[in-house]
Amino acid sequence: MTTTKRWQVLARYLLIIVFAALAGAFVQSRLPVHTKPLMSDSDVMFAQMMMTHHQQALTIADLLAPDAAPELRALANQITLAQQAEIGTMIGWLQLADKPLNPVATPAHNHHDMAGMDHPMGAPSMTMPGMASPAELSQLHHATGKANEILFLQLMLRHHLGGIDMAAKQAHESTTEAVRRTALAMADEQLQETALMQQLLAVRHAVPLPYP
Repeated sequence: MTTTKRWQVLARYLLIIVFAALAGAFVQSRLPVHTKPLMSDSDVMFAQMMMTHHQQALTIADLLAPDAAPELRALANQITLAQQAEIGTMIGWLQLADKPLNPVATPAHNHHDMAGMDHPMGAPSMTMPGMASPAELSQLHHATGKANEILFLQLMLRHHLGGIDMAAKQAHESTTEAVRRTALAMADEQLQETALMQQLLAVRHAVPLPYP
């Protein structure tokens, strides 16, 4: 076999190999990809709802009067730092899962139940356990002195109880380890803070608001 023919045969084999590889890649690209979602629908809803819940906690903390007692100011700062960090974590989850930061309504699923709460998906105002009403926030904003301190503690305590219910439920039900672990830490952290708030209310001869 001459050199020219040998190169022709080799070139033919190379073309066959390249064609086979391209055909295989094409077929593989057409096969369904079965990958486990980074977060379940329940985990996504929990992150979206808890972010909204946390954002109101930041508002309540911000409405504590500047001249409040040092122990209340320290508590408000502690809550702010912790919940800002947790909001950042949940934003990270949703971005990695390519999910919106807010719930989106779908025709087949217009309501979601979490820890006994019922709220329209995607609605401007969503009812979640422990949430303060606009009127209560306005009252806190205008309150001064001891009245501001007591109302701050009452609203934040009730708010934490709602957050504990939400987090404990998700910690029990989630199959995503990072979500389960974080939800459990949230519930434990807020449970400790509720004990402190009850003590601070008692010192001020005040009682918690009814919950739920």
